[in-house]
Amino acid sequence: MVPALLKMENIQTFVNFCEAYGVPKTGLFQTVDLFDGRNMTQVVSCIQQLGSEVCTCMFTPRKRAM
Repeated sequence: MVPALLKMENIQTFVNFCEAYGVPKTGLFQTVDLFDGRNMTQVVSCIQQLGSEVCTCMFTPRKRAM
């Protein structure tokens, strides 16, 4: 079992990455939002904004082989 502190550190690392990648501070969520499942709307919004930043920064995902 992963200790709660390590889980929270991993979440904070993700939030820090989002900010460094260009997600505005208003688009970030607090660690407890995800850890406690309190404000999942903000968590999803942050992930969507990260996706938009990835597209803006010209990241092109690999196409699936058909």
